[in-house]
Amino acid sequence: DNLPKGIPNEFSTALEKNSKNYHNGSISYNSIHFNYPEISVRYLHAKHHEKKKKLVIILHGHGSSANKVMGLDKKDYMNELGKKIFEEGYDVISFDTTSNMRIGGYLNSQLLLYGIQIYGLWTKAIMDLAESKEIINDYEDIYLYGFSNGALIANFCSILDGNFSKIIIDDIVLSKIKGNFYYHREQEYSLYFLRPLWEKINRNDFVKFSKKGTFFISNDFVNFNKKSIPGISIIPKKYSFHIPEEDIIFSIFKK
Repeated sequence: DNLPKGIPNEFSTALEKNSKNYHNGSISYNSIHFNYPEISVRYLHAKHHEKKKKLVIILHGHGSSANKVMGLDKKDYMNELGKKIFEEGYDVISFDTTSNMRIGGYLNSQLLLYGIQIYGLWTKAIMDLAESKEIINDYEDIYLYGFSNGALIANFCSILDGNFSKIIIDDIVLSKIKGNFYYHREQEYSLYFLRPLWEKINRNDFVKFSKKGTFFISNDFVNFNKKSIPGISIIPKKYSFHIPEEDIIFSIFKK
């Protein structure tokens, strides 16, 4: 709430034009800009030449980037998921969240001076874009997909409801983060909230308060009482690897 409403805008880089050809469509460089503090969150928007009614917003995990998700950079564990979703006939927005864990912590320490924190910045940018006239007028269905750290951001968006038809929260690894010195040291989670939320929350609360139409791909919730929360789906992972499981993701899109 300490952030003003973000304003979507296109921007150009010194190295390339703002919009360029992308498979059977185009891809543009965009941002959500906040005036106070003066900061922008970058995203790529891939559109088909033929107008589509469905949009998928993708939030990558640590170590990845929007370019890698869309197949514009070296392939990584996200396995060019955005490119594959685009080829299936969806328009795609891929957000750039912080790739480097420590830099994310340093950035967050600066945001704290303004009474906000980095998860608030990401969540607000995504929510403001999904609720903007540009997106609402162009698409009938908006799907939000987050993996790993992106899954945690997507879960905050789900708790806040928002203009999403479906939300997929994939391999959020909360059980590994909480109480793990490595994650606190590298990602500085102790600075990520302005009150002791992180120590008081229970991972089941993330499920309990999510909006209807939210899908959790995780083995952390296998003993959770699914019947107590109508509209929430918990799907076990097939593999132990920390990668997006594309067959599960596409089956959810098509439900």
